[in-house]
Amino acid sequence: MRLMPSLISIWHPSDAQPVTNDVQLRPELAAGGLLYRSGASGTEILLVHRPKYDDWAFPKGRLDPGESLLQCAIREVGEETGIIARVGRKLPQVVYTKPSGKRKKVAFWAMTSIAGSFSPNHEIDEVKWVPVAKAPKRLTYKADKRFITELSKKWTAPPRRILLVRHAHAGDRHRWSGDDDALRPLTAKGHRQAYDLSIALAHFDIDRVASSPAARCIETVADLASARGMEVVADQDLWEDTPVELAQDMVVNARRGTTLLCTHGPIVAGLLRSLLGTRRAIPHEKGSAWILDVRKRTVFDANYLGPTAANG
Repeated sequence: MRLMPSLISIWHPSDAQPVTNDVQLRPELAAGGLLYRSGASGTEILLVHRPKYDDWAFPKGRLDPGESLLQCAIREVGEETGIIARVGRKLPQVVYTKPSGKRKKVAFWAMTSIAGSFSPNHEIDEVKWVPVAKAPKRLTYKADKRFITELSKKWTAPPRRILLVRHAHAGDRHRWSGDDDALRPLTAKGHRQAYDLSIALAHFDIDRVASSPAARCIETVADLASARGMEVVADQDLWEDTPVELAQDMVVNARRGTTLLCTHGPIVAGLLRSLLGTRRAIPHEKGSAWILDVRKRTVFDANYLGPTAANG
């Protein structure tokens, strides 16, 4: 069995938990997905029924230890609906106060189905596709009703997203016997990392793939691109000795849709420090990816997709 990659969220300031030592004051975090499809009456969303509470809601749940919000959302949707989801836009949070008085913050992403089907389970005994306009009447909770009512009309539109990939393991450049380091290939470990990465990135639409001309970068994403009927476009602006500003322009000026960029460690690190406005160490292991959502030339949501424990 292959281990799932680690996934770490970095929130923009409005989503950050307050700094406090009082556990009771910290909001409880959860995540879920708004699964949608085209129906006879327009866009439909999937609601789930929980027999324990006899309520109708969106698929969601609390984080497992060490889990990120995005990872939690993907897992909960899969567990509750049986659907393997493709992740669309980041949506506004749902914030409400539980009967206990504790606040709860739920992060949501728009999602569509890649595969899978529902089977009743101990948590969910029924699911129902409902037209968006009729969802408020079906939903049980006021916070959910308000959430779906106030959603932007563009919530199903593709996000402007960058999948920023660091090439997989390619051995030690100082032990490479070739004359041109640009030709240094992936190792067996690197090929395993590239395979695992392609599985993890199956949860995301990809509209175009660009890479540093280095063989190790192109090899990292070649099979992923081929499986989607795409070619890898070699771009010198992603080469490791290129000024980071050139790669940054590719990110902030990205076209609508999802662009995968495969590059080198120094470029990834420099880009993230600049885009996320931080000087602290940012994880960027070989064979890893950052999911960056861009709006108005600014990264407003970032999630780290690390290599599996077996191949890290």
